[in-house]
Amino acid sequence: MARLSTLLAILSTLVAVSTGVIWMTNLNEEWTFECPKGRTIRSLMSSYEGNDRVWNFTCDLTDPKLNISVCDWSGYINDYNAQFRYQCPSDGIITGMSSHFEVGVLDRRYQFLCCYPGAYATHACQYTPALNIQGQLLSYRLLESWYIRGVNTEYSSSDRLLSLNICRLDKYVATCYY
Repeated sequence: MARLSTLLAILSTLVAVSTGVIWMTNLNEEWTFECPKGRTIRSLMSSYEGNDRVWNFTCDLTDPKLNISVCDWSGYINDYNAQFRYQCPSDGIITGMSSHFEVGVLDRRYQFLCCYPGAYATHACQYTPALNIQGQLLSYRLLESWYIRGVNTEYSSSDRLLSLNICRLDKYVATCYY
């Protein structure tokens, strides 16, 4: 009987620990996230905690035919307390994010790591609806064969509503006219 109660105590502790989320970023601090080479962002999750958001990201392998080894950081693309719309140039896809939090204004500036898919082009692009409600959890997973090309935010009362520009990638096809 004592053994069963010990086992139940261990099991309930594991369940309690497994429901807690460990975030990759910290509140009110600068952070940078990059997918390893050959991988792209597959999902993102964010929770609003008072005056800031914490984030988690997952990455998946890309199609081996894609050569996304050339990458550049965008530099900061937004002003504090303002909305922004950003899209990687030249068919680039986002494989990383970096952010700086400014305590005096309770907001963040963002930059994005854009990687270029060689002989592939983005197409069938579309904007997601807002992925969160102000002050609420954000959780989004891209379907297979879709990539993040851009990010849009609306700013309101120290939180941002986020939507993504998602696209497919296909190989350029040379067209010859005779």
